[in-house]
Amino acid sequence: MLVAETLRQTGLAIAHCHYGTPLGYQFIMCDMHYAIANPRVLQCGPAPTNLILRAACSQIRRKGDLFKGATVSIRAVVQQVTVALAWATMRCLPPSDGHLRSHGANAALPGTEPLRPLTPSLVGRREEADVLLGQPEPGAAHATWPLRIDPNHPALFDHPLDHIPGMAQLEAARQAALAVTKAAGHQPLVVSCHAVFQRPGRLDSAAWCHATVLDNRTYDGPENETSPPGRTVQVAVADRSATLSVITLTMTDSLFALPEPNSDRPTAS
Repeated sequence: MLVAETLRQTGLAIAHCHYGTPLGYQFIMCDMHYAIANPRVLQCGPAPTNLILRAACSQIRRKGDLFKGATVSIRAVVQQVTVALAWATMRCLPPSDGHLRSHGANAALPGTEPLRPLTPSLVGRREEADVLLGQPEPGAAHATWPLRIDPNHPALFDHPLDHIPGMAQLEAARQAALAVTKAAGHQPLVVSCHAVFQRPGRLDSAAWCHATVLDNRTYDGPENETSPPGRTVQVAVADRSATLSVITLTMTDSLFALPEPNSDRPTAS
């Protein structure tokens, strides 16, 4: 998830610093994709990793002098080894645009009690406050959970919004993938993610996550190294009227089960 958040922040920084987008403009991620090219290098070691980000923009859209959007891509490099790739299509809107609005206070479902969360360990979390999936509703379809969004969450809502952030939908999808595969106890790593955001989801409307296991397959790592079997899961996030996003995740069973790298391949320390 850090790769996705890094990509999001990179896009905003490029828009403001390099294309002169004024503060207060809004950004919509139309899609977001990332792939972990060398998972072992990302393991935490006894010292900070010297990671370099190389960013680029393509398909730049303007209206006069105003930056309207672009495809933003990043390559994360550690000791000259590419460890992750990510790219996204971003739109930029002025504050007056009604497509997406931010308000002085986060909107919330009026008159509703917080949903009871899934057990944190089922979705790879330690605290209930970080669980974005509620207990299944009576009669709900298999692998369907109500979305549990706290508009005061310090990480997911770092500024006031009236819509469900794309990063919250990505994290909910990751949790749904763990829940449907019952893989949280194996410390799985998401090695690829492909997300398409179809429409904004308002905080004052209920939403659900539905997960479908597409396949169980082997993740091919760098130089055709092979990890233990992984899983591909597709998660649809929807409200009562339409699908908000479709997110496809591929996970390995465990980062720590990956094969040892070749002796001539540098690793992080």
